[in-house]
Amino acid sequence: EGRPGQAEQALRDALAIAGEQPQVLLRLATLQLRSGKLAAAEQTLRRFMQIEPDDAVGHRLLGATLARRGQAEQALAAMRAAVESDPHSPEARLALGRTLLEQGQTEDGIAHLREAVKLAPDNQEMQRALRVARPSER
Repeated sequence: EGRPGQAEQALRDALAIAGEQPQVLLRLATLQLRSGKLAAAEQTLRRFMQIEPDDAVGHRLLGATLARRGQAEQALAAMRAAVESDPHSPEARLALGRTLLEQGQTEDGIAHLREAVKLAPDNQEMQRALRVARPSER
């Protein structure tokens, strides 16, 4: 298993000792998502969201997890919740914009990508996402 497995076990141990600590749950879910353990990541994120229902990062990670699991409508709902929780988060806008584009909602997707660029004008990832979605825009 190596280091990711050791890190996951350490986080599980921390939860067993200290209880449902939101930041530990979020770290565990992130590790699970990166390791491709999508069902486990979804379960961990849902536990996190019970404790922190308005956390934009949690909603965004849940949306990414659900998208990778092929649950497009639930993923979109989670991404929308991320933007509702933090409308000034360029990362939430970027994630929602990409999710909308993937689901064929081009104009809404581009609108959120534009907003992401406005919120983080120096962020190359935001600019690149907008250029890919609409090559004529800079």
